[in-house]
Amino acid sequence: MAKALRETADKADMTPTSGNLLSLLADNGRLNLLDGIANAFRMIMAAHRGEVVCELIVMRIIE
Repeated sequence: MAKALRETADKADMTPTSGNLLSLLADNGRLNLLDGIANAFRMIMAAHRGEVVCELIVMRIIE
């Protein structure tokens, strides 16, 4: 499976680092953790850029 992911990553023009990550996760049976890894990376990068997560609630009277 790792070899197939590596070939797919190459065809999709992914960076070598991304291809290595997919291959490593597949080799170790941890591909199911990819979603959590991607979310954690997104949060780290948002904090690095100074982004703040907020929730906006708008109330409108229904007549």
